[in-house]
Amino acid sequence: MPFFTFNQTRLVYEGKEGKEPDVAYSFGKDKEMPDLAVEVNITSSSINDLTKYQYLAIPEVWIWSQESIKLFVKVEQGYLNVAVSNCLPNLKSDLVTDVVNSSFGKSPLEIEKLLNQQ
Repeated sequence: MPFFTFNQTRLVYEGKEGKEPDVAYSFGKDKEMPDLAVEVNITSSSINDLTKYQYLAIPEVWIWSQESIKLFVKVEQGYLNVAVSNCLPNLKSDLVTDVVNSSFGKSPLEIEKLLNQQ
């Protein structure tokens, strides 16, 4: 599936505070707004940032915090924490958590080998 990266992009909704995700992607075709935004939190949680993403109408947000990832999909009244990505339907949050946690200190080739074993 083709994907497009939003690197260091400030996403803005008119009249509201903007948001700059750590990384964001659109899938299928290049779009003005991403389908998926990813937040990496080393020291604090950004669950409240979901409100900002809601204004931006981002369909899916991943938040990495405390050595695990949580996937959130946009629903009518906010975001719902889910176990499986809507953007990448075969991808489960526990798999992402396991791969990231087991990848620290490894080379890209070791990580690729690990992924091929999954």
